[in-house]
Parts: sequence; C-alpha cells; structure tokens
Amino acid sequence: MSRGPDDPKAVAKGCAAEERFLKIAESLKTHVRAAIHASRALDEAGIDIIVYAYTADGKGVFGVPVQVKSSKWGCFHYAQKHQDLCKAGVVIIVVDDSRYDEEIKEELRQALIPIQARGVSFQTLLRLLVRPSAQHVAVSRERTERCCQDLKRKAQ
Repeated sequence: MSRGPDDPKAVAKGCAAEERFLKIAESLKTHVRAAIHASRALDEAGIDIIVYAYTADGKGVFGVPVQVKSSKWGCFHYAQKHQDLCKAGVVIIVVDDSRYDEEIKEELRQALIPIQARGVSFQTLLRLLVRPSAQHVAVSRERTERCCQDLKRKAQ
C-alpha cells in the first residue's frame, strides 16, 4: 500500500509531526524567535516550516526552511526526490514516536549553529532554489547522508 499526499492517515501523521516540531522549535528560546508553517507554495515545493532563528550576534533574525518527515523512510525518499533543496540547505528533521522531544530539539540546535555562523539568509536559499549554482549551501547534506546510511544498513 502506497502512502502519500492522498492517504488520509499519512497526511494526519505528517500534520501531527509538524505540530510537534513547531512546539519543540519554539521551546528553543536561545536560538529560535519563532517557527511557522510555510506558505502553500513553499509547502508544495518541499518546505513545511520556516524557523526564524537569531543571528550569531543575537541582534537579528533570519528564516531557515525546514522539512519535517514523520519517518526515516520519508526522510530518505525526500532526500532522493528533492536533491536540489537538500543542496540548498533545507534542514530535514525526522519527528516520529521513537524520538524524544529533547533529541529533536538538539538536532535542530545543531543544524542552526553552522547556518548562524555563516549568516545564511532565507533569501539566499530561495535564490539557490530558483537558480542553483556551484556554491550551494549544503548545511543539511551530512544529516541527510546519515539518514540514508541508516536506512541502507537496516535494509540489509
């Protein structure tokens, strides 16, 4: 049985994961000012949530696109389907029942640190999504590769 955007159970599971992630992200007060659902157009392009994170100096705020997946398989499938978004720096986080909130919060914090250090802005990422170049911001690549490696090991 295929699960996807037309499967009500899959949609409900995805929505629950997104809502849980929003609460977790907003609890990370030292790094995150706010977290909101992305626009419908961004959602259809593969971005669920925008996390508004503080700059490294704490004086500004910038948006970070996040894709929330409700399973490791979903993470793997997303990484294969949206390689351009992964290269552009979209953060992919698995939010499922096997993970504690603190674990997800720490993963988000770890994902934000290099982005904050580089001063990457959401506008920069959007330009890269529209017109990819050789200078992609590859913040989420390592995390995505780890997710894919875990899935491959489990499949063997």
